[in-house]
Amino acid sequence: MAYEMPHAYELPHDGDLPFVTITLAVVMTIIFLLYKSNTIKNIPCGNDLGSVIISQFVHVSFVHLIANLFTLWYLANLERNLGWQKFILLVVVIALISSAIDTIIGDKAGKRECSIGFSGVLFGLVAWSVLTTGGFKWYNVAMVAGLVLTNMGPHISVRGHVIGAVTGLILALVYNATRRK
Repeated sequence: MAYEMPHAYELPHDGDLPFVTITLAVVMTIIFLLYKSNTIKNIPCGNDLGSVIISQFVHVSFVHLIANLFTLWYLANLERNLGWQKFILLVVVIALISSAIDTIIGDKAGKRECSIGFSGVLFGLVAWSVLTTGGFKWYNVAMVAGLVLTNMGPHISVRGHVIGAVTGLILALVYNATRRK
C-alpha cells in the first residue's frame, strides 16, 4: 500500500475530483476572460459587502490569475481531506468574514482599498491548513513564501492578505479547540 500524506499541501492526485476547487478556478477564469474582453468594464470596488465579495473573483492580470489558480490547485487536497461540503463552508466563511472586516476597516478609515483577487481567501486557507494539520513542514514554508512573493508589488492589498490569513488562523484555533473536546 502506498503511503499518502494526509496534508493539504500534497500535490493533487488521481481520485475524487475536487469539485469546489475546479468550480472556483472556472469561475475566476471566466470572469478574467470577460474582463479582458471588455464584457465586464468595471471592477466592483464599492464599500458595500457585495462589491467586496464579488471583487475576490476578479483578476486583471494573467500572472495574478495563474498564481491564484496554482495556489488553489495546490490546496485541492484540503478539499479532498475535508470533503467538499466542509471545504466550501470554510471558503465561504473565510471570504465573508475577511470581506466584512475589510469593509469595516475601510469604513472606519474613510476609504476602502480596491482589493481584487482570491489571494486573501487563499492566505486564509493556507493559515487554516498549517494550524490544523499539525507539525512543521518545509513545503508549508515554501507555499507561504510563494504566496507572499507572488503577492508583492504595487497595487497589492497587503491588508486583504493579512485579514485573510488572520481569519484562517482564528478559524483554525476555534476548529482545533472544538475538535479536542
